[in-house]
Amino acid sequence: LLMMLLAILQATICCVGDLLLKIQCVSPAAFILAGIVEAIVYATLIYSLSIAFKHIGKALCVLLVILQIPGAAGLYPIEMMPGFFQAIHPWLPFTYGIAAMREAIGGFYGNFYLENLVKVSLFIVPAFVVGVVLRRHLLNINYLFDRRLAATGLMAHERDGIKVEHYRLSSLMHALQNSDEYTRDVEVRAQRFESRYSARIRYGLRALIALPIGLLIVLFISQNKLFWLIMWIMAIVVTCAYLIIIEYLHETMRRRKSMTGLDTPHMVKMIGTQLEREERGE
Repeated sequence: LLMMLLAILQATICCVGDLLLKIQCVSPAAFILAGIVEAIVYATLIYSLSIAFKHIGKALCVLLVILQIPGAAGLYPIEMMPGFFQAIHPWLPFTYGIAAMREAIGGFYGNFYLENLVKVSLFIVPAFVVGVVLRRHLLNINYLFDRRLAATGLMAHERDGIKVEHYRLSSLMHALQNSDEYTRDVEVRAQRFESRYSARIRYGLRALIALPIGLLIVLFISQNKLFWLIMWIMAIVVTCAYLIIIEYLHETMRRRKSMTGLDTPHMVKMIGTQLEREERGE
């Protein structure tokens, strides 16, 4: 709520400031209203990504801003931009926020102003899906990030974040009902994964070094610098995602193996604890 109020206050100050600078504006009230609506939507998106994905979500917010600067037709008409930005143009919230403000500045044409406000408001729906629904399934990966960052002693991390790992209720029930079978299955999968884990991490680290350097060289040589800049960013994102997935799967195997050595009373207690968390929406 505080973040939302700050976003509304910032939008109001920016829009009123623009009007005090004597910008052309057919309808100042519509201009300020568009700024407030957009602030609410953008703040919801940022908050949802940040709370659901933690450090990854904050990086995604920065990436989203970088893509929207050229991709939402805020600088130049979208027809003048490369095909990549024309393709993502309809999927960006800035596209409709900028269009609504242009209506208030240059004059209204039909119902375009209201249509664009409605379209930008629709981005609240996926924001709530990410923040409310997906967040519950991302608790362990956030716990992994906080724990690994804290272990470095150098990186900032969430000191008041998740303190305890979350176990899937279905996995706990399966382990309790089929203890011996579950143990054998986990042991086989863990052994198979561990045999390839180190090699996969090495491949990922090599790609994380080699791909950006190689694409950076191409970026300096090529005439189409914007395209290769996008490829450079995407190479880093994809490689980091690969390493995160491998590390998360490694932690998942470790967590499942830790369940195989537990006795029945302990597992029943864990199921009860998990049910309490489910009721609290954690």
